[in-house]
Amino acid sequence: MKNEIKQLVFYTIGPFLSKMLSFVLLPIVSYFISVRDYGFYTLFLLLISYFQPIITLSTEQYYLRAYDSQSAVTLRNVLFRLFTLILVIGVVISLILGFVQILSTFYVCMSILALLVSYFTAVQDLYVRSLRFHNMGGQYSLITAITQMAVFISTLAIVLTFKTVWGLIYGQLIGVMASLIYTKIVLNKQMAKLEQKKYLGKFNVVLKKGLIYSLPLFPGVFLWVVQNTIGRVVISDHAYLLGIYGIGFKFATITNLFITSFILYWEPKIYQQYDKLQVKKIKKSDYIAYVNKYKDLYSTIIEFLMLSLVLILPILMLTMQKNYRVAGYILPIMILNSYIHGYDYFAGFGPQLTGKTILTIFPLLIALLLNVGLVSTGDYDLLLKVNVAANASMLILLIGNKLISDRISINVSLLKDIIKIICYNIIAIVFYLSHSYILVLVGFLIIFVVFNLNSIIVGIMFVKNQILNRRRTS
Repeated sequence: MKNEIKQLVFYTIGPFLSKMLSFVLLPIVSYFISVRDYGFYTLFLLLISYFQPIITLSTEQYYLRAYDSQSAVTLRNVLFRLFTLILVIGVVISLILGFVQILSTFYVCMSILALLVSYFTAVQDLYVRSLRFHNMGGQYSLITAITQMAVFISTLAIVLTFKTVWGLIYGQLIGVMASLIYTKIVLNKQMAKLEQKKYLGKFNVVLKKGLIYSLPLFPGVFLWVVQNTIGRVVISDHAYLLGIYGIGFKFATITNLFITSFILYWEPKIYQQYDKLQVKKIKKSDYIAYVNKYKDLYSTIIEFLMLSLVLILPILMLTMQKNYRVAGYILPIMILNSYIHGYDYFAGFGPQLTGKTILTIFPLLIALLLNVGLVSTGDYDLLLKVNVAANASMLILLIGNKLISDRISINVSLLKDIIKIICYNIIAIVFYLSHSYILVLVGFLIIFVVFNLNSIIVGIMFVKNQILNRRRTS
């Protein structure tokens, strides 16, 4: 376990440092960019969310599953050419829509810039996925930190100069481009020692094989994006509310990045363990114990981070301009969304493990319909409604994936985790309605201690033993 924690530290230190820069940037930006303008920046990020799966056609999933150090370079080059072709098509379509006046010049420019950011992010993502197979967590963290540093410097410089929303948008683009250049320069040298350029066949043959695996995933991936962004779509006509949502979401991404880092570390491992189970190298009980160990580690780490974020919430709110502070009340609800989704990688991953990826569409459709239904009914606070709908539908999605995985693969229990998720959401909703900081802090603390007591005791004993060992050696 000591080695696992060390590797997780490597995967999380970069996101932690990068989010510290975001925490510094947002309070500064709040004094130069209005909440309404920040709403347009949130719309830009929304476009990126939709364009990224279109740019890749979900082929990054095939890259992850088919990765082989003997042929990785060739496979990456094939996918790079696919991404570039789709980017060119997307830019041409945007220009045509602008020419026939279906889109205004403002939205044409925003669409093209969002396509470029999506493209550069997709290219860099393939390199990051390569790192995961070679346990290069330190390099992953360094890339993440440098990406955010580049975004921070470029955004701050442009915002302070022009004081418009375009400063945020161009800062994002320049930062991602700079990070990709760094990634290619540094990793090309290191990965050359680990990867080879084995011939896989003609371009169209390799691409066809990748698309056969990936295209059945694409509807599910796109539905997932819709499910995850429906709240922003619903309030996109209200620039001020969209700005408040975007501000809260910006702070909530600190937990998102830690969750992503954990999953980056964990996802290859579940594939490897499942493959061992299939060839009977390990027992069923060993596989379940292994997955449960990491699921409990995920729960403890992410919930501790959520509790820490709630603890410093008053400080975050005080650093921002007054109109921005209302976003703090929605933050506890927003951080729970990705936290719920993280459990899919432990108990809802059956379709990916067995290759029956088409099955992921059905729970997604149910969750999406529930999400749309909840945001379309009820006459109460719009911000609360879209976030409650998002979390409720995410929970239904988790349960649906769990039920499917139970039928097609070996799976672990989630009953305790589902109860815990519901408790966290109730506390977060009451906090938004009452603005009682003590309530959310005490509530989150009680839930964390009650449901993670064994992990806390193990952690205390581990630290105690480390201290005793050092005293003995000294």
